[in-house]
Amino acid sequence: WPNLGTLSTLNHPLNYPKEYKCNWEIEAPVGYTIRLEFTAFHIEDHQQCLFDNLVVVDSVLERTFCGKRMPAPVFSSSNRLQLQFNSDDGSEFSGFSARWNFVLSAKLDAKCEGDK
Repeated sequence: WPNLGTLSTLNHPLNYPKEYKCNWEIEAPVGYTIRLEFTAFHIEDHQQCLFDNLVVVDSVLERTFCGKRMPAPVFSSSNRLQLQFNSDDGSEFSGFSARWNFVLSAKLDAKCEGDK
């Protein structure tokens, strides 16, 4: 298993094409999660990200990103992470680039009793 890698929109840092769709799936070994860190980010901005967007999906959450603001690092809740990029037939921007790596999962068991 490669334990790190990079991904980006087509042509990055030049503009991605219109009506462009791309899916990436990252799978870590069992017992690991995935950390995704953006290194560049510029996707058409819209309040609800209706036109161009990046959707990051794991077993618990689905997050949608657009605009120029660099998203915070994403940590998966399982050993799988899927990214779905979609652009419409309107404006084109430079897209995004990101790097990912596997993180060994930690398990925390806490047992607490009264306040003394």
